[in-house]
Amino acid sequence: MATHGDGTRADGRLTRCPITPLSLAGEEGTRASCRRRDFGTTHGREREPRNPLDATLPRRSLFATLIPTACAAQPAPDLTLTAVTDTARFAEFALTLEADLTPRALTLKRAGHLGDGAGRPLPRGYAGDAEALTRLQDGRWLVAFERWHRIRAYRDLAGPGVPFDAPPGLDRAPGNRGLEALTALPDGRILAITEEMPASGDPGRPEARSTYAAWIGRPGAWRAIGWRPAPGHLATDAAALPDGGALVLERFFSLFGGITARITRVSAAALADPAAGTILEGEELIRLDGVLPPENYEGIAATRHAGRTLVAVISDDNENALQRTLLLLFELR
Repeated sequence: MATHGDGTRADGRLTRCPITPLSLAGEEGTRASCRRRDFGTTHGREREPRNPLDATLPRRSLFATLIPTACAAQPAPDLTLTAVTDTARFAEFALTLEADLTPRALTLKRAGHLGDGAGRPLPRGYAGDAEALTRLQDGRWLVAFERWHRIRAYRDLAGPGVPFDAPPGLDRAPGNRGLEALTALPDGRILAITEEMPASGDPGRPEARSTYAAWIGRPGAWRAIGWRPAPGHLATDAAALPDGGALVLERFFSLFGGITARITRVSAAALADPAAGTILEGEELIRLDGVLPPENYEGIAATRHAGRTLVAVISDDNENALQRTLLLLFELR
């Protein structure tokens, strides 16, 4: 994986931080590598830390969110990376950065099963297909599930998950094409985007093609909108920004074209008060093909850290030995 050390911008908006990329999941019984590189050239010595996911989670991390934690004694405070999987598991890691944003360590804090309303572990499959994660201002976690389409609220991810008022009509989503993107905006509203549920309207109209159901609002006040990704792409996650805007991660896959992803930005103005039926589109910030390893990037998160806006992107290895779960770090300027 590439490291860019000179601080130049990608497309003038996203900067690849001078990072040591962290591979979160490798093959069973092997170590995950953390290597500092500059577009294929290895600099310095390679480190081979123990893979913190090996003993804690199935090799499938779908969404991650970064949360600042108090650690004032260090020049670059630790961050907590929280991830959920589509096998109904969660994990929290402490991510330690150097002053120049180079990741120094990724340490497992805790891991466990997501629970049902009584706190019993959810089974894999229909009931446990967790696909999106966000945190509300009151500290509760929201987890969106596919197949059995619903949102559950967790005071603690290790505790029970209680029903949360989902957008009306979500229950009609195709089996494995429901909510993939869920993020709480600074004003308390929630942006929710489905992977491949057609938006309302006449699907035969050209402008309605490849436009997918989305909502913005809160329980009792959801507003149906739509999301139009780039041709051939699907939304896989979203992350709120401090200014009221949001980043949306989109993925493209075809047997002949391979896999790639792009990060787009939706302005605060576009999200301020969209009318019902509004179709949102993101402004492309960066494409992850050609610059970074081709992987199944499915999670994105943003946080303020030391006066800078950091963006984390995580990939899903699909439980495939030929793929990896990677954590990438960018700075948004």
